[in-house]
Amino acid sequence: MRVGLFAAPLSLDPHLENEFLTSAVLANVFEGLTSLDGGMRVVTARDVAWSLERTRRHPRSGVSHDLADVVPWCLS
Repeated sequence: MRVGLFAAPLSLDPHLENEFLTSAVLANVFEGLTSLDGGMRVVTARDVAWSLERTRRHPRSGVSHDLADVVPWCLS
């Protein structure tokens, strides 16, 4: 797939940058990795939970503060 952009994303690692264009590109890659069940509870794949936890703890993470309020059950 080719997509025309006015600039390149700063990173393809979703844990390192918090910038609009980068987030928009990565949303197209990672959207759909979580969903809601019939009771409107978040359902996450194990890899998603691992990635969220990595984002929270990575020393160069540019978005760890965005996950400060994520409740622990989402990461299990």
